[in-house]
Order: sequence, then C-alpha cells, then structure tokens
Amino acid sequence: MNSLPFCCHLVFLAELEDKYNYRNPYEISSHINNLVVFEMVLHGVCCGIFLVTGHWFMFQLTFTFVIYNTILFFNGQHNIDVTTHFGSFKAKTTYQFVKLAFYWPLLVVVIDRMVTWAWST
Repeated sequence: MNSLPFCCHLVFLAELEDKYNYRNPYEISSHINNLVVFEMVLHGVCCGIFLVTGHWFMFQLTFTFVIYNTILFFNGQHNIDVTTHFGSFKAKTTYQFVKLAFYWPLLVVVIDRMVTWAWST
C-alpha cells in the first residue's frame, strides 16, 4: 500500500530527469553566446555612462576591458564553439576567472559609490 506512492514518485522523477536533465550542447552554447553578447554590450554601456558622468577612474578601469571585448568580438572569438571548446578549456577557464576577478571588485566599488552618494544627499 505504501509502495504505490513511492513508485509514482519514482516515475515522476524519472520523467523529470528525462525531460530536463538532458541538455543539447549546441542549444546551450547558443544561449550562452547570446548572453555573452548581451554582457559585452552592457559592459560597453556602463563604460559609456562612466565617461559621460565624469567618473574617470571607473572609465579607465572599464575601458581596457571594453577594448579587449571589442577585439574578441571582431575576431569572432567571443562565441563558444562546442566542437573546439574542450581543446581550449584551460585557457577559457583562466579567462573566466580573470573576468570574475575583474567584475567582483568593480561591483563592490560601484555599490559602495552608490551607497555613499545616496547617504550624502
């Protein structure tokens, strides 16, 4: 009597696993590529806002990364290719950690400046 709900749960979990666990690597790479382009555009917009508002230190800090993103974009190296991704896995992992090490302090500085500005007014 108690085994019937247990079996129903197992069947339900098996259906969920079949439906959502298998991900096509080509579909994932296309979604990631769309996010990468959005990230690059958003980073360029933030850099432009820093330039227009006169935050020169933040502009100089982000401008070098915008130049690097522009070079990657025009060389076509910003996209993730499933067939060649595992050959350059170590380089891509290093790039992602460097980007994370760049974005984390940038986020902290921006939030700190926003809070400081909000308290001063």
